[in-house]
Amino acid sequence: CLLWIAPVINNIFSKPGIKTQEELQELLKKEQRKLGLLDKNITAIIEKGAETVVRKLDNGSYLIKFKPNEVRTAIAHELYHIYDGAADAFKNSEGIIRTIKYLYWWEPRAVFYELRRLKACNQILKSSS
Repeated sequence: CLLWIAPVINNIFSKPGIKTQEELQELLKKEQRKLGLLDKNITAIIEKGAETVVRKLDNGSYLIKFKPNEVRTAIAHELYHIYDGAADAFKNSEGIIRTIKYLYWWEPRAVFYELRRLKACNQILKSSS
């Protein structure tokens, strides 16, 4: 359920989408620093018609594609997949096991991390407890 609700929450509370490649690079470096991923070779691009996704390449580097005007917290979401090893594990697994791990382990963890990056959402969560 959270996997379908999270994008709606994100779009309501998120800052405007990523407009330029330069803005993407700046935000990427900031988030890499927060997660301790500055030592990783990560390339991020905005690509028309792309779905936002991270992939580990054969040379050990990572490629993150973002659709135009993607919400800023998507950077945190995709980098979290690298941080927690999901991008590596996804590359090295296949079939139904990979699908189950994606839906019930990797993706929910990245969604929770992404939602934690939203200040407004954090305030709502704090006030309800």
